[in-house]
Amino acid sequence: MTEQGKRILLIDGAHCDRLRKVLGIAIDFGRLRNRLAEAGAIAAAHYHRDLRDAEEAQRQEGFLGWLSRHDFEVLGDDNSEIDDLPRERYGTNLVGLAVDAMEVAQPGDEVLLVGADIKLTPLVTALVERGTKVSLVSTLHAPPSIAPHEQLVTECSGFIDLYDHREMIART
Repeated sequence: MTEQGKRILLIDGAHCDRLRKVLGIAIDFGRLRNRLAEAGAIAAAHYHRDLRDAEEAQRQEGFLGWLSRHDFEVLGDDNSEIDDLPRERYGTNLVGLAVDAMEVAQPGDEVLLVGADIKLTPLVTALVERGTKVSLVSTLHAPPSIAPHEQLVTECSGFIDLYDHREMIART
């Protein structure tokens, strides 16, 4: 039996890389989770990030370790050992994020989705149709290449603009 009404934080790590530049801050994910939890406890926090090469894996090692030590489940493919894998630029972790969302979110739950890619629209539509609330967490104060597409925002049950919370989520 599943717990009804839980709140689940799902993070597209690649989107957060772009948000950091737009917001002009390094995001403190503990503070972000705490800020979002002010509206209700968060039962699970999942950070999705694919590691595409050894350099990226080394660069992300400390950060991903920090997330794991602070109760974030880090998910995604580690392709850093595969030399002949074609490098995708964007969106390789979105499939994993979508599968994760469909597995963990139940009717009556709320997904707090930190992302912006229009490819997430079918996921949001499917979640909302089955009775899961989806609050999109991003910013509209960004260039069109980073800001969530209007169609994605419209499909979501709510929107939280991180631009309004920059000081509260900034790493000190």
